[in-house]
Amino acid sequence: MDEAVSKEALPYIYLWMPALYGTGMKVAHEKSFPMVRRLWPGLPQDAACEAENDGAGNAMYQPENLPYTPAQMRDCLRELESFSADLARGRDNVQAMVAARAEHAHEAGIRKELDEVEALGGSSAMPVSVPDEEAVKKQRERAQRLLAWFWYQQKTLADIDNLVARVNREVPGLGSDLRYDKDEEQEALDAGVIPLFEELEEDSAKADTNWRLLLEAALALVPENTVFVWTRLPEDLEDVPFSAQEDFAQSLPCPEGFACEGAGLKAADLLPGISNVPQERTVRFVRLAMPASR
Repeated sequence: MDEAVSKEALPYIYLWMPALYGTGMKVAHEKSFPMVRRLWPGLPQDAACEAENDGAGNAMYQPENLPYTPAQMRDCLRELESFSADLARGRDNVQAMVAARAEHAHEAGIRKELDEVEALGGSSAMPVSVPDEEAVKKQRERAQRLLAWFWYQQKTLADIDNLVARVNREVPGLGSDLRYDKDEEQEALDAGVIPLFEELEEDSAKADTNWRLLLEAALALVPENTVFVWTRLPEDLEDVPFSAQEDFAQSLPCPEGFACEGAGLKAADLLPGISNVPQERTVRFVRLAMPASR
């Protein structure tokens, strides 16, 4: 079956979680599941890393009718890059700089969303006086900007990981003193990359601390029939009763040697009391098990 046709024929939209499109972040077994796409928050196409632009990565999924245009999202990225650069330099006047620009509504909005991400507080409820359609519009705007922030974080981590991997390939023996195993008498790099990369991997694993906020932002933009696919679950989802009998798990083509299991949870159980996502909305997850031969 042609891949483009088969994607349209599926009753559900399958998206990787938490990896976004165009960051260069690697997902285990991604090539075995071409039906699963990556969420793209409407950034300019040239922002995607070269691998995705060359067609080497999985296809992207961009939600319909996003509130901000790619040109506006480019401005958002510039703000994020500026904010990140200021933090990296350890400047004490970051707050003053942002406050000085507060008269510009978009820039003030970016700062507000960054504060929300750092606090892990989720989206605050809209005032009762705001009309429903205006509340939805503002929620979608907030969600798109938050996804851009997560995209920027993932791309930064992927860039660092790729740099470390390149150093390991091109500088033989680097890290020998660190990885030399006296018992096994093996070369330092036989077992893989230098410890720095291992530490980065562990840091990347901790990135799912924000997964609820990322999920909330995604739910504000994607349709009801979306399924979020994981290869590594956050710790607080490991006790969820997954089942291979869920229809959305069975609808995902699963190569031999893999196991696809699904779970449908209410938004109220995932995002209790902190979200503008309708609490009765069903959020669908699929967990991919490692190949049986591994």
